[in-house]
Amino acid sequence: MIEHKPVLDKNHKLVKQAVSLAMKGSWDLAAEANQRILKSFPDDIESLNRLGKAFSELGRVPEAKKVFESVLLLSPHNSIARKNIGRLANAE
Repeated sequence: MIEHKPVLDKNHKLVKQAVSLAMKGSWDLAAEANQRILKSFPDDIESLNRLGKAFSELGRVPEAKKVFESVLLLSPHNSIARKNIGRLANAE
């Protein structure tokens, strides 16, 4: 039997909130919103990428790298995660 994982609706209020907070530069709150999403949808690549970006903006580089690496485990060719890992490596 194939297990079907729930899919996150891109119009979900938490998604909209997470994006809005990031656009405003409210990185702490954006990180929290994405973490709430990930409790229910742990493999949501877009939320993981947003969380990694929030962590990098907050200077939480080791956590950002870990998040982006987890994206690459789920989606090895994800260009957003690859680009951000490169940026973080160059920043060190």
